[in-house]
Amino acid sequence: MRRKLVGIAIILYVLGFAAGLCIHRYSPDLSDKLYDQMVASFRAEFEGLDKALPIYTKIFTHNLSISAIMAFAGVVFAIPPVFILIANGIPLGLILARSERPVIVVLGSILPHGIFELPATFLAGAFGMLLGLDAAALISGWMKGQGEVPTRILVSDVKKVLGWFLLVAVLLAIAAAIETLLFLWYSSA
Repeated sequence: MRRKLVGIAIILYVLGFAAGLCIHRYSPDLSDKLYDQMVASFRAEFEGLDKALPIYTKIFTHNLSISAIMAFAGVVFAIPPVFILIANGIPLGLILARSERPVIVVLGSILPHGIFELPATFLAGAFGMLLGLDAAALISGWMKGQGEVPTRILVSDVKKVLGWFLLVAVLLAIAAAIETLLFLWYSSA
C-alpha cells in the first residue's frame, strides 16, 4: 500500500507538470501571468540575499514546511498532499515549456537538487495520503461502531510518519545545500 502511495504521489506531480505544459500551450496569457507571478515571487523572496546561510535557510525551511503540511495535514482526507503535489508540478511544466534554452540545460539546473528534493516530496505526499486513508477508515469505523482498530492504525501510522519524516528532512537539507550553491553560482554569472 505504501509503495502504491508513492507511485500515486509521482503520478499527481506528473499530472501537475503536464498541466503546466498544457497551460503554456493552450493558454499563453495565463502562462505568461503565472510565470510572471513565479518570477516576481522568487525575486521578492531572495532579493538582497547574497550569502549562503540565509539562502539555504530560506530554501530549506520553505521546502520542509511544505513537506510537513503534505505529510501531516493529509489526515484531512489526503486533500492537502494531493493539491500540493499537483500544484508543485505546474511550475516545472511552465518553466520547461517557456524556456528558450535546450531542455537538457534547464534539467541540468534542476536535477542536481531535484534528485534529493523530489523523492522527499513524493514521500511526504505518500505519508499524507496514508494518514488521509487512515482518517477515512477511522470515520467509517466510528460510523459502524468499530473505531478501535482504525484508531490504533492511525496512531501507529502517525508514529511511523514522524519517524520516516526525518528522512524527508535529510533529503531536503541536502537538496537545499545544492540549490543554494546553484543559486549563488547562477547569480554571480
